[in-house]
Formats: sequence, C-alpha cells, structure tokens
Amino acid sequence: MTTPVDLAYLDAYIDRLRAHDWYFERADDPRPYKAGLAADQKLRREAASEPLLRDLFECAAFIFGTDRVDARPTQWQCWLSFDEFAEVSRRRLAAKAAPRPDVTHQLAKIVRALAGALARADPDNQAADRAIGALQRMGLLESTLMTPSVTVPDVAP
Repeated sequence: MTTPVDLAYLDAYIDRLRAHDWYFERADDPRPYKAGLAADQKLRREAASEPLLRDLFECAAFIFGTDRVDARPTQWQCWLSFDEFAEVSRRRLAAKAAPRPDVTHQLAKIVRALAGALARADPDNQAADRAIGALQRMGLLESTLMTPSVTVPDVAP
C-alpha cells in the first residue's frame, strides 16, 4: 500500500533525506551502521512507491551520498543543488494535484462574470456563450451560479 504524497509528506521526506547518514556504511561501530541501514532501506522503500520520491532519493544520493560516479553515462545525475531540486519537486507535486472544488467553483464564477461582461460589451460575440457552455459541460456551473450576480440596466444610445 502506497501513501499518497502531499506537500507535508514531501517536505518530511526531504527533511529525512537531509538528515540521513549517507556514509553509514563506513561506520566502525555497528550501532550507527544498523541505524543507517534501516533508515536507508526505509527511504528506498518510500522512493520505490512514487516516481517523485525516487527522483528526490536519487538526487540526494548523488549530491550527499557516495553515488558520485561521473564516469558512468547511465548514472543519474542532478545538476541542481538539492534545495533547488526539492523546490522543483514541490512544483511538480503542485502541478499534479487536482484543484480543490472550492477553488474550481470560484474560478467558474470568475469566468461566468467575465463572460457576462463580454456579452454585455459585445452582444454579437459568441465567446461568452462558448465559455458558459464549456463550464456547463464540465459541471462547474450550479443553479446558484447561473443567476445573474450583477444587474446592469440597459442604456439607450
């Protein structure tokens, strides 16, 4: 079972990557070695569950860890700093996330208001009708949204 990755989970994973002892294999004492091995296995299991986490793990292993072999052309390499790559990963996650329903309906209201303003400014323009039709087909306009929010009196020329 995979854990859904949200921004809080991603930030916690990034913090665990930063805090990880990447050189645990070189420890003389078995206690830090065992703790490092357990943490490394947990980070790898999490990375295997989501491509975004896998990319972060590989970037951290390349930058912080011992995987700095530049001679192999197939070796994954990160040319950004870890903080820059973490920010890119946050943006990738935000782009993948579905918009919240309340935000979607707020955007639908704004589009409806703009379509109404466009229709009043140029009654022959079909863009307003197409915008309203598209919102209706997507199911974003409810009956409460269809009532006019602002009544503009007709002005005779």
